[in-house]
Amino acid sequence: MSYQVEYRSDRGWGKPRICPVHDLVLHPATKALHYAVQLFEGLKAYRGFDGKIRLFRPELNVARFESHFSVNFMVTEELE
Repeated sequence: MSYQVEYRSDRGWGKPRICPVHDLVLHPATKALHYAVQLFEGLKAYRGFDGKIRLFRPELNVARFESHFSVNFMVTEELE
């Protein structure tokens, strides 16, 4: 069972109710989904005419990634 209370901006909080458990639907921009520490750093790779895959400036990618670790107070490891 779950406890639910509906909220509407024009009426405020509704009456609480106990109901069966069901899927929880949240908007993708819900603050709770973006409250944790997040990191994202893309790495570009290109396939050459010879078929080999080449990374585009991976050492700078690693440097940016490590700087994001320090900004977010995350433990850093030696990245190669």
